[in-house]
Amino acid sequence: MQDILNSKYKRNFIAIIFFFINSIFIYKYNAISAYLYPIFVLSLILLKENDYEAKFIIIFGSFIWTASLIYISHIFTVHLINFIFLCASAYLFHRANSEIRKEKELIESKISISLVKLKNLENDIDSYKKHLNQLKNRLSINQILMSTFKNIQQNSIEATLSEVYNSLKKIFDDCELIIKSDIHNDYLAAYVYQTKIPVLIKNSKEDSRFKNDIFSENERSLIALPISSFNIPIGIVKVISQKEERFSQRDLNISELIATTASISIENLSLFAKINELAMKDALTSLFTHRVFQDKLDMEILTSARTKIPFSLIIADIDHFKKYNDTYGHQAGDEVLKKTAMLFSSMAREIDTVARYGGEEFAFILPGYNLTESYKFAENIRQNLSRLTFNFNGITTTVTASFGISEFPKDALIKSQLIRLADERLYKAKKSGRNRVVYE
Repeated sequence: MQDILNSKYKRNFIAIIFFFINSIFIYKYNAISAYLYPIFVLSLILLKENDYEAKFIIIFGSFIWTASLIYISHIFTVHLINFIFLCASAYLFHRANSEIRKEKELIESKISISLVKLKNLENDIDSYKKHLNQLKNRLSINQILMSTFKNIQQNSIEATLSEVYNSLKKIFDDCELIIKSDIHNDYLAAYVYQTKIPVLIKNSKEDSRFKNDIFSENERSLIALPISSFNIPIGIVKVISQKEERFSQRDLNISELIATTASISIENLSLFAKINELAMKDALTSLFTHRVFQDKLDMEILTSARTKIPFSLIIADIDHFKKYNDTYGHQAGDEVLKKTAMLFSSMAREIDTVARYGGEEFAFILPGYNLTESYKFAENIRQNLSRLTFNFNGITTTVTASFGISEFPKDALIKSQLIRLADERLYKAKKSGRNRVVYE
């Protein structure tokens, strides 16, 4: 019996049987009750579990109705049995429905918990996707930075600025990018150019550092960075967006890292050019060194042999330079070397090579000149040098030089012979009284 009562489906089945038996009795003895009792039962069943007052009223009403029927019809047993069957049916229906409601509430609770878990899971997935996108973005930026650092070290200044532009354009592909050296009519560029400090403007309308009228309608947020070499600005980078709050501090840091790398690269290029120049140029006279002279002479011999166009070699030596040093001092001697080198450079053509051959000796490589043309060239230099004056401690002096010339391929076919012949003719000029040009 307990098992039967514990099963809501069996209870419903028994309740229906009770209800039909009860209905048959009611219909037989009282037609009106056949309609009223089911209403009472259904009302009792459909009420919520905690509607105790309504249930009490319905049961009490059923009891009063039954008592009235007993009083009117004087059929006590039938109506009492009928009332008991009604109460039993209502109880069984109510208990079955109560369990169904509890199961429904339990299922709804589980569904609600599952929905919450599902929502949390969706939030976790969204967070993971967002985090994954951030990682991808950072990885992409890191790859761009690595590529920039690699390429930027191998470029000229123009190529370096171009690499900066391309790198920033990849990072801020939805923004306008400008690299400029002209700061006229651009207050922000002038400000960055003078202060050498990067500027981040998240909202140009609300930034108290600058007036609103210096920004155009498209300049809602900006990044401006200087590119400099040895603390001397050479350009300004501006990243511009039409959106407010487009740039963050991280964006500024990334941009500044690229701009700083570009500045260091340009400084390295300048240092390399300076070192290369020092390796190629004599520190005192700024003329090519003896090593560079030898290389250029090799190249000129190859060129002349291929084109069949002659060239001449001149070796010059300042007369009595040791005596000059001993008389006026080494500083005076250095001054003579520098001014003589300046004169030689100013009178040479762009295609000519002028080098300090050693000590007070100088060498000229003159492409396309034969002996006669080289003689005129050397004679002109000799005369101009003899008219050059020097003043040391109130004493005005002059210097002269002797010149020896050889021609390729007329005088010699190899470098050593060409140099030796020019040296011999220089020696001949010295022996002949100095301050002259010898070419045969």
